[in-house]
Amino acid sequence: MTKILYLHGLEGNLSEEKRNVLQKVGEVWGNDIDYHKPKILQELVNQANEFKPDFIIGSSMGGYIGFMISKILNVPCLLFNPAFLHRTIEPDISGVEIPETKTAKTRIILGKKDKTIKYEDNLKYIKENLISENIEIVEIEELEHRIPFDVFENEVNKYFEK
Repeated sequence: MTKILYLHGLEGNLSEEKRNVLQKVGEVWGNDIDYHKPKILQELVNQANEFKPDFIIGSSMGGYIGFMISKILNVPCLLFNPAFLHRTIEPDISGVEIPETKTAKTRIILGKKDKTIKYEDNLKYIKENLISENIEIVEIEELEHRIPFDVFENEVNKYFEK
């Protein structure tokens, strides 16, 4: 069975509606995460190592952390408006060695109307800093920072069709 590690955004959670979409694909780890905790990345990497995900999906802060875990485990990921920039907190990523690159596929969904993680800045950062990654960028014209259910469902279904 396919295993999906889902990392929500800052102060967020995985809604039952979105969990149901993911459960159609496989087993889901979608626990509540306190990104303020000391050594949160180390804790999440340890939990991921126990769960052994086949895919990582993350949104906003979860996209940022999910990308790092994806690099560490070399697991494909789907990221929604990842918080590569403009984070309101800096999660504790100490104690974890993060590889420079990864070969597993990365699909990044960017909302062109995202004002929280500014679209233009995020796109520029991705293009300038993640060039060597196996990355596909999908830009959605009307998408803001929050990911509506229909967009989530559509992008998850597209991702797992490939």
